[in-house]
Amino acid sequence: MFGDENLDSLGNQLFFSFTTLTTTGYGNLVPVGATGQGIAIADAITGQLFLITAVARIVRGASAKRAASSDA
Repeated sequence: MFGDENLDSLGNQLFFSFTTLTTTGYGNLVPVGATGQGIAIADAITGQLFLITAVARIVRGASAKRAASSDA
């Protein structure tokens, strides 16, 4: 998945997935081939959706807390 120079191990796959999901993207592992690139795109989209969901929940919780304190 990562080419000849990098060992295609579970550790490398998890590291690549984590750096893609968190949008860190160090660039030391690059997917080779259409399948690997497609998986990387899906991984990046999943990371963005998770971030959007987490931020929305935090904002919703903060606004609900603010509304409850102003009603009291």
